[in-house]
Amino acid sequence: MVLSPEKTTEKTSLLAGLWGKGKNSDSAPVNPPPHYGGTAPDSVESELVCSGEHGRAQKGLGIMLTSFFLVAQVAGVGVLALPWAIAQTGWGGLALLIGLGVCVGVCGVHLGTCWVILEERWPEYQRACRKPYPAMALRTLGKAGWYIVNVVQCVTLFGVSIVTILLSAEIVESVLNPLLPNVTVCTWLVVCGAVLVPLSWLGTPKEFWHVSVLALVAAVAAVVVVVIKILLEPLGEGTLHSAPTTQSFFLGFGAIMFSFGGAVVFPTIQNDMSDRTKFPHAIVVSFCALLVLYLPVAALGYMQFGTDVDTNILLMVHGPTVTVVEVLMLLNNLFTYVLIMNPLSQSLEEAVNLPTRFGWRRCLLRTSLVVVGVLVGLAVKNFGRILNLIGSFSVPFLTFVLPPIFYIRLCDSKENGNWPKRNLTPLHRAMLCLLVVVGSSCSLVATWTSLEALLAPSDSALNCFEV
Repeated sequence: MVLSPEKTTEKTSLLAGLWGKGKNSDSAPVNPPPHYGGTAPDSVESELVCSGEHGRAQKGLGIMLTSFFLVAQVAGVGVLALPWAIAQTGWGGLALLIGLGVCVGVCGVHLGTCWVILEERWPEYQRACRKPYPAMALRTLGKAGWYIVNVVQCVTLFGVSIVTILLSAEIVESVLNPLLPNVTVCTWLVVCGAVLVPLSWLGTPKEFWHVSVLALVAAVAAVVVVVIKILLEPLGEGTLHSAPTTQSFFLGFGAIMFSFGGAVVFPTIQNDMSDRTKFPHAIVVSFCALLVLYLPVAALGYMQFGTDVDTNILLMVHGPTVTVVEVLMLLNNLFTYVLIMNPLSQSLEEAVNLPTRFGWRRCLLRTSLVVVGVLVGLAVKNFGRILNLIGSFSVPFLTFVLPPIFYIRLCDSKENGNWPKRNLTPLHRAMLCLLVVVGSSCSLVATWTSLEALLAPSDSALNCFEV
C-alpha cells in the first residue's frame, strides 16, 4: 500500500511468478535470498521468496488504517445479495450471518498468526511478499499445497470476474431502461464484455488501489440508500417464510460466504502493516464494522420484500439516489474487473510461457478470458448462481479449511529445534479441527446444492441462448 517511490517499479501480481519458474520473464533473473534454516529452498520456493524483491513498506499501516482496507476489500457486491440470502434461510439466516462472520474472523486471526510464524522461522519473509497465502501453503503442505492454493485462487478470480460482468450488465440495464426499454440484459452482457476487452490488456494496474476506497464508498452508499428507502418509503410487503428447505438454506450459506470472500487476501494486507503481530486487532475491528454494515440491509431487505426479493437488492428500489449508487457500483466493477483479471492473466501467461511485455499473444489470451466469461454469463444470466457457487466452494476452502490446517501444521512442526515454540492446547486444537470439519462439510453440501441450482432445467429462462 505505502511503498517508497523508488521501490514501486516491480511487476506485482497475486499468482504470477511460479508456474514457468521465471522462464518467460524479460528481466534478469533474481538471485535467491539467503537461507536461514529449515530445509533448503528449492526452485519453487526461491521464486516465491524473491517475489517480494520490491521491498517492504517503509511506513507501514497501523491498526485502524489496516481495518479500513480490510473492510474495503471484503465489502462489495456480496452485500447486495444478503437480503436474498436471508430469504433463503429464514430469520435464522441472521444468526448464520453473525456466526459465519465470527468464524471467518477467527480463521483470519489464525491466518495472520501463521504469517508471523513464517517470519519468525524464515526471516526472508520479513520482506514484502506478493503471495503470502501460497507461501504458507508451501511451508505447511509442500509443493502440492502451493499448486492447490493457486488453482483455487485462479478459479475464484475467474468466478468473481463473471459475477462482476453479470452485475455490470444488470446495472446498465436498470439505469438505461427508461431510455432503451427493449435492450435486454443479454445484449448489455455483450456490450460490457466489449468494453472490458481493452481494459484487460493493461499491464499491472499498481495505481488502482483507489478501487478499495471506491468499493467501500459504493457498498456503504448502497446500504444507506436501501435502508432509507425501506424505512421511509412504502415499497410493498413480500411474503416471509420460516421453514427454509435444505437446498435454499445452503444456497443462502453460499451467498453469505461470498460476502466474506475478500478475506482470502488478508495476508496480502497484513504484509503492509508496520507491526504485523497486531493484525488480529485489525481483524476484530474490521469484522465488527462489517457486521454493522451487513445486518441492517440483510434484515430490512428480507422484512420488506420477503421471498420476492431479487438477488440484487438495488433492483428492488428506485429513484435518483439509487441511480447514483448504481453508477458508483458500475465504475467500481470496471476497475475491480481489471484488478481481478490481471493476476489471473499473468498466472496463465507464465503457465504457457508468454513474454511479459505487451504483444498480440497477451491480447489474445486476455481477450479469450473475457469472451469465455461473457459466454458463461450468457449461459447463466443470473449473477447469483455464480456467486453461490464461488461462495460455496472456494471461499470456505480458503477461509475456513486451510487457515486452521496451516496453524496446526506450523505449531506441530519440529523441523528446527531453535524455532520459538508454539504450544497448542487440546481445546484449541479441537476448536480448529471442528472449524475444518464443519467448513468442509458445509462447503461440500453447499457446492453440490449450488451446482444443482445452476443446472436446474427450471432455470432455462436464465439462459440467454434459449429462444
